[in-house]
Amino acid sequence: MCKIYISLRFYRKAMGRGRYIAVVVISTIIISLAIYLAPYAESLFGKSRSSIIFLITFRDDQGERIQLSRDIVLYTQVFATTVEGSRFEDVKVEVLRGRVNESVMVGSIIVLKPEGKFGEVVREWVEYIEKRSLNPKTSSSVQINLWVVNTSSGEIIARLSRYYTYEPVAIASGKSIVIEVDVAISSTNGGLRLLYEHKNQDINCILTYWERLWHIGPENFTGKPYVIYDPGDATYYTKTPLIAVINHALSPIITTIIAPYRTSWSASIGMGYGLQEKGLDANVTIYKAGIVREDYVYFGYILLANPGETKNIYVWARPIAEFYREIEMNTCTGISTPTGYEKLDTYVKSVRIIDKYGSKYYDGGVDYGLQDWLYQWFYGSPVFSENYIGFLAAGDGRHLAEIIRKYVDVCSADFEIPIPVGAMAATLLASHGFSPIFTEFVASMSASAGDTDPLRPSFSGGIDNNGFYLVYIYLRLTNYKYRLDPPWRCLQCSPCYHNVPVSMIFIVR
Repeated sequence: MCKIYISLRFYRKAMGRGRYIAVVVISTIIISLAIYLAPYAESLFGKSRSSIIFLITFRDDQGERIQLSRDIVLYTQVFATTVEGSRFEDVKVEVLRGRVNESVMVGSIIVLKPEGKFGEVVREWVEYIEKRSLNPKTSSSVQINLWVVNTSSGEIIARLSRYYTYEPVAIASGKSIVIEVDVAISSTNGGLRLLYEHKNQDINCILTYWERLWHIGPENFTGKPYVIYDPGDATYYTKTPLIAVINHALSPIITTIIAPYRTSWSASIGMGYGLQEKGLDANVTIYKAGIVREDYVYFGYILLANPGETKNIYVWARPIAEFYREIEMNTCTGISTPTGYEKLDTYVKSVRIIDKYGSKYYDGGVDYGLQDWLYQWFYGSPVFSENYIGFLAAGDGRHLAEIIRKYVDVCSADFEIPIPVGAMAATLLASHGFSPIFTEFVASMSASAGDTDPLRPSFSGGIDNNGFYLVYIYLRLTNYKYRLDPPWRCLQCSPCYHNVPVSMIFIVR
């Protein structure tokens, strides 16, 4: 510190008061940054074991980086997605929960090392990948949840819940990855909700986290003809439709789908106040929430639906729906209180992989009809609307990528093949009085042609009129709108809202 003081005295005489102040500010920032990063120096510069490093940045409505006041604290909760047959016997495991101790005035760093539960999750993934001879780049995910809290007013000024992929083999090999997490801080208080009353409480005792109330998967439908148990993976899979045709026309319809190399499975998350209680009247924000799993496998199928037939192209998969409520816990007294805020996660956790033709393929095929849990909500439901997407003359066809761009991924959110996970969950919950709001939630599937393909992932395939009569094509879309926030640094952009199909089911008339 003495050397710094002498240096600053020299600059003060040589450069005048203005430059002196500037040097003081810059020096203070450098010293603060060094202190701030010191605990993470080894992780950041690769001198220790591997880590997943989350760099948290706060931005305003226009995407500009902002500073927060000193009365702001940050809470986090991180889950790791488990491998099939995990000793944890769960779809996700909490690996981190607590208050982020570092200053959140500009941003924060969260370091997740492959130790404890997370270390065990990584080891199980590596064993699974090696045992099945899968591509070492096979990716799993962690879900990071953040709460930005104003301790003076007792307000949660921002929430974030999102999945991020990582390669377990790379982490186990000693590599680190850096994940940039942008948190939007709205300039208005619209939609913010007060925390539980903090009178006579020490704010340092307060902790916010998600508590899971239930989760639904294929194991809830055992005994159905569309559910199987795989002893190798020690788990249940269900026939999950990717594309289907309900053919009411006089012409045969051919539908194809091909995923040439890498396939990604994404999650949708819906957040709102009182989702279970208010149902369709709830003010809910639904959005695509990152990738849960990436596989390097192949698959491709052709479907022929003759007049009067309903057929679907399916894979044996594990669609999962998880429902959470937000909890505020006083760690000093042990009292936990629900805030009323709730969320639903829907995603495809995994797909059964088999060896075929000397390569890895998704296990699937072509089947008649649709699963009963999809039929129940597909017709006559208040949450879906039928939308006309065009006609096909005799012998004409439309590419799947064109349909996705024009009618599914209208906001460029990489929403490609919708998977009706919410409909599966809603079918099981309907007998218990739950709202059909859950049918609105769909997961997503996307694919790309190569590991370094710079283009946005897209499928090959399409729908063709293989007869002599003109046909009209429809899709059923959810009535709730999904939200895509604008890209950062886009000063004139607004959020994009879009509807998504409950599934890629073509109704042909």
